[in-house]
Amino acid sequence: MKKIVGIILVLAVGLAFMGCGAKGKDAGSGEAGGDTKAPAATEDAGGNGGGDAASDAGFKLGDNGDMYVFNVSSKFDLKQDAWLGVVPSGEYTKEVDADEVDIYYVYPTAYEEGSKNDNVFEYPKEDVKELIEDGNYTMVLCDTDEETGKVVLYFPITVKGDSLKADLNKITVNK
Repeated sequence: MKKIVGIILVLAVGLAFMGCGAKGKDAGSGEAGGDTKAPAATEDAGGNGGGDAASDAGFKLGDNGDMYVFNVSSKFDLKQDAWLGVVPSGEYTKEVDADEVDIYYVYPTAYEEGSKNDNVFEYPKEDVKELIEDGNYTMVLCDTDEETGKVVLYFPITVKGDSLKADLNKITVNK
């Protein structure tokens, strides 16, 4: 029951966040991550609407006050040791490449193998403020923490203080 209430709350906050554009502090100037043209082996989840690309990719971002909450659709085959991390700006397809340069990452806080529920990753705002310097980065979702893993999707982000602004219209989903 707690999981259902939590997911509903995250979805509501996420929709409010996406509908209002940049919520809270200004997260920086300029385009986060620059032009992210997808490599040939990827599918650009592009889209012009506020959050349409994220919805199409099965990815939702919420803000519950102390944490940024990322919900990833169960349509992605993620293992229990999947991770969502901040890496230098760029394009990524292999877990090993992202793992080599990761700045900060989290494992799922809610994971049930074979479940039809979303996988949930939580980023404490205090960690964002203390561990990630202000600037433009790429956020990657890796299906496992093994060297054979792959980057499932990635998108540009801008960090300023404890503010994390994601450009969810530039999500790239690797095939």
